Amino acid sequence: MNIEQLAAKGYRRISAKHGTVARIDRPDWVDVLAEKLRRSPAEFYLPGETRPAEHWAEHYLRCFSKDVWSMSPDEARELRRYTEGMRTSYVPPPETYRPPHHGEPWTAARLRALYDTARDFRSEGVDADSAIKDLAAIFGRTPRAVELVLERMGVITL
Repeated sequence: MNIEQLAAKGYRRISAKHGTVARIDRPDWVDVLAEKLRRSPAEFYLPGETRPAEHWAEHYLRCFSKDVWSMSPDEARELRRYTEGMRTSYVPPPETYRPPHHGEPWTAARLRALYDTARDFRSEGVDADSAIKDLAAIFGRTPRAVELVLERMGVITL
């Protein structure tokens, strides 16, 4: 990862000597800090501010973040220069797509519909990869879930 990517993900230098960088690794970091330091979360905010004071974010990075990397001291200094003046905050990981019925159990009616549709695709000569992708979209599941169910039903062999 280059310096710009590290900065965009919220990494900040915490030790120049050791080349250590960290980022705020959880959205409830103020609550964690309050619990660890036995304080009220409100104490971490400056009067009239909606964000915690920057020095508390840096304290969390140094003492409690679990997302810590080591790099060369020169790279850590470059990250420090690049992020000078930027606020330290939680950067959520990118959202992962979950189909509408991800994790739900298959009902008997849906299993029957899946079986019938797969059989229709096969009789129409649709190739297996395309059929699985289409079935996943139709039934709101991942392609892997469709593969596993079709294999259990004996429609395909993996």
